[in-house]
Amino acid sequence: MPEVKEGHRHGVGFTFHGPPFVIGEIAYRWNCRKNAPALPGNLKIGAYYNGGSTEVFGSGLAGKPIEAIHGRYGLYALADLALARWGDPAEKRHLGAFAAFVAAPDQRINQMPYFFDAGFVAYGLFPSRPRDFAGFGVVYGSYSSHLRRAEENQALTNPSVRVQDWEMTLEWTYGCTVRPGLLVQPSLQYIVNPGGAKSVSNALVMGLNFVFNF
Repeated sequence: MPEVKEGHRHGVGFTFHGPPFVIGEIAYRWNCRKNAPALPGNLKIGAYYNGGSTEVFGSGLAGKPIEAIHGRYGLYALADLALARWGDPAEKRHLGAFAAFVAAPDQRINQMPYFFDAGFVAYGLFPSRPRDFAGFGVVYGSYSSHLRRAEENQALTNPSVRVQDWEMTLEWTYGCTVRPGLLVQPSLQYIVNPGGAKSVSNALVMGLNFVFNF
């Protein structure tokens, strides 16, 4: 239900009056048992279907009739695996890699039909800090070609309209375990084509997260 996020809603809904939404996933894990001799890994593949109605990009503009499509779907794959281990096995210090890919192929109605991220995380990089981790990741999203054409047509009469093409973020982060249950995580991000618009300058963003576990 799109209305769940509106301000007058409480965020929980159990009604069956909305359009159907179905999601399914299969997973495969290897070498994940305790004391497994080889490096572990994890793979998930899934798909979803949303039976709601979505307006086609560009419809209803310049005298065109409003066109809507009923039902849309998407596919995704997630994977992570350990690449190397070091130090005391009980401390679980290792280098891991992760990747994800999401595809919502119908570019007439999906703003970002293709999206992926990938990166590396080193746990216990320093012997004196076995609970810390350092990571680097890349996130990339490609905007719909149908949306881009609609925005290009709008930009002909309204120069303030930004044409969205693609967007990418590079992130470096370090998680520092101050004490059990308290993690401080600074991060640095470099955003290319913010919002997918080449007319917007690239941006450098710094952040700081505090994570409490009870």
